[in-house]
Amino acid sequence: MSQESVEVVERAVDAFNRRDVGGMLDLVACDYEWLPAMPVTLGGGAFQGREGIESNLREVDGAWAEQRVVEQDHRDLGGRVLGLGRIEGCGAGSGAPVYAPVGWVLDFRDGEIPGAAPFSITARGCGRRVWPSSLQVSVSGERPRSAKARSTPRSQGAV
Repeated sequence: MSQESVEVVERAVDAFNRRDVGGMLDLVACDYEWLPAMPVTLGGGAFQGREGIESNLREVDGAWAEQRVVEQDHRDLGGRVLGLGRIEGCGAGSGAPVYAPVGWVLDFRDGEIPGAAPFSITARGCGRRVWPSSLQVSVSGERPRSAKARSTPRSQGAV
């Protein structure tokens, strides 16, 4: 994995945590598509382009009193980078603290990110981690595409 790709991922996470639309736009392609890790919480669907980034950040701020992504590891997947970490925060509606394992697959094209597919890591059975099907599809070479992309928020309850 190139050091440049790792730095782009770190800068993208930092920009997301600061809710810096301009910082994110500096790193993504004009046809950028973001598939949220918690689509039920944020109303489902994908976010595209500048309007999508702005909409996603508004929805995150509406659902969470606090929220940030903590990076822990990166792995090379060829033209993609797999990131592993966690989401830390507390819900806007409940105030409940959240510490959830999360991962993301970022595509790279000409040094920019044209797409990202975060995913939740859930435990099933005897505390065993099970990788979600979206990651299995992403690693196999087929990036999941949403059935319905959007750039405007849907109203949803807070976490």
